[in-house]
Amino acid sequence: EAEVSYHGASAFGGVAALVAAIEAAGTLETEAVAQQLAASSLREFYGDIAFDAHGQITVGMLVLQAPDGASSSTHSGDPEMVVWPPEARATANAVLAFPTPPWAQRRCRLFGGGAALGATERAGIRYIEDGRAYIEEIQCSGHGQCDMGGVCVCTGGYRGVDCEDEPEEEDRHARRLILTTVLPAACVVALLALALFFLNRRARRRAAKLDALESAYARCMPATRRSDKATRRSVVIADSVVRVTNLQATAESAADTIVEAPPLATADERHVFLSHVWSSGQDQARAIKSALLERVKGIRVFLDVDDLADTSRLEEHVRNCSVVLVFLSGSSDLVGAPVSDYMRSPNCLRELRAAIWRSRS
Repeated sequence: EAEVSYHGASAFGGVAALVAAIEAAGTLETEAVAQQLAASSLREFYGDIAFDAHGQITVGMLVLQAPDGASSSTHSGDPEMVVWPPEARATANAVLAFPTPPWAQRRCRLFGGGAALGATERAGIRYIEDGRAYIEEIQCSGHGQCDMGGVCVCTGGYRGVDCEDEPEEEDRHARRLILTTVLPAACVVALLALALFFLNRRARRRAAKLDALESAYARCMPATRRSDKATRRSVVIADSVVRVTNLQATAESAADTIVEAPPLATADERHVFLSHVWSSGQDQARAIKSALLERVKGIRVFLDVDDLADTSRLEEHVRNCSVVLVFLSGSSDLVGAPVSDYMRSPNCLRELRAAIWRSRS
């Protein structure tokens, strides 16, 4: 028999609370069940289950922490202690350690200076009954302390990765330091510099491709309507013409003006199709739709999150809209170069191509 884990107990408690709420409501209707769930008070082996005004469970949580330098002799073989809330602490020594030592410092204390991730063996480790391994407070061979970076800071003239070299062995230590530290560090720096070089070159190529795409789309616009690149904010494709409009601030009086949209012939038609990429333009597209609904009476706006049920019909939805508004958005890559998220989205490019072909037909 195995002890039920916290996750299993909490899952069972949640299902038990839901079942009790459904039974109390006598129906599966969502609002009725939610009301009964908010007012429920249920005792299960997980705890006394009830919910506050924000819908959060009122069962108190315990904070466990493995004590620094834990050993079987000082902590009875259990590496975890309850440190919060104070009234739940088993002993006065169970005090929350904050900030906790970094993992590199912990590995140094247990397995020696410079221990790699995944180190599990070291002379001097003794095993306790449940199989967990701990080591007494003997770090850096007893001749130093581990710093936060996992490196032994030696004292008394001792040297070495784990302060194991006596002071008279300085020459041997210097040679070892060059072979084990300086040379590998130089190789790592060279590899990082090479990686940054290729990342930067890749970013420049992407930027060049993006400029070429923008230039190609700009050539589709009438010369009298072309805007400077620094002031372009969105692309409007309507009535067989690709126009670039400047979305800078307009007069304050225009914000209070409400106009009426022309009627549509069929129920499938829309006045405006909002073309955008989800990763960096979803919230802005939602704001644009809200602004249009406030200022244009009777307008029907197509927004994928509200109206798109089948991506295979993207082109059909574009054809059914009088105006296609393209919201260009982007982000930065690892080296800080600008990247167009819109131009990298296959579905966005499908919408843009459908709008262009619609304007040519």
